[in-house]
Amino acid sequence: MKYKKAIIFSTIMIFVVAAAVALGWLFRARYFTVNDLNGLTEENAESGLYSFVSETLEKKYKGRWLFSFDEKDIENDLVVNPYVELIEVKKIAPDKISVTFSERKERFLIVSGEKGYVTDAGYNLLRDVAATDFGEQEEKLVRVNVRGMDELDFSALPKGKKIAFEEENLFGAMTDIFGKFSDKLNFIAEITIDGEKNIVEYRTQTGVIVNVSLAVASADKPTEADKKATRERICESVARIEGVYNELDERSKRQGYIWVYETDEKVVKVNYESNSGENREGKNV
Repeated sequence: MKYKKAIIFSTIMIFVVAAAVALGWLFRARYFTVNDLNGLTEENAESGLYSFVSETLEKKYKGRWLFSFDEKDIENDLVVNPYVELIEVKKIAPDKISVTFSERKERFLIVSGEKGYVTDAGYNLLRDVAATDFGEQEEKLVRVNVRGMDELDFSALPKGKKIAFEEENLFGAMTDIFGKFSDKLNFIAEITIDGEKNIVEYRTQTGVIVNVSLAVASADKPTEADKKATRERICESVARIEGVYNELDERSKRQGYIWVYETDEKVVKVNYESNSGENREGKNV
């Protein structure tokens, strides 16, 4: 009887060990599915980012037990490249990892002091560059000049992270207005944010400048609520700004200003003024 129990126990242990070894072998990362949403052509079968993602997965995870790491570990290894925008990371039992990503495209060159900060359309920091090193690559981007806003310090921001700004400040107002232009990237060539004057200027591709004042005219000492209300009314006037621009003839589109401001009566004015002093007023709300 004693030997019979020993044999049964040994058999069970052998089975358990064999099962553990089998599971350990089965649940190891062997296959990787990498989906590049930017789309690859036959001429460009693998983008630089596709290669980076694939090689990182192969190097760090091939052969590893699937339960020894989680999706967050994979994400942390991939986002060291700021151009990688992860859409989905999944572990698929028993032996697969699937990653879907897109490439962040350079869109803005934010210039503050002697430094330039290149971001994508979502204001995620991709790289920085000294002003003395601006070249042809930076000239293709929408330039945002920041003045008089010391609170906007991007120097310590990690690559790949979104630039932090208050929705209520000038930078937030700039992004709101820019985002509402119907053909923004083909419409605006350069932006200037002036914290001291409380204005945002948009230089159009054709040349005329849209000067937007965020000043509260109806109060000597405006509260935060006053400032917010003015910003909201100004930001709601984007369609009228485009309307005034579209009504200009080709000569007028190349010079002068479109002035956008709020009156004491809390009415948003949108006026065009040429360099020769010609003035045209857009329709008010």
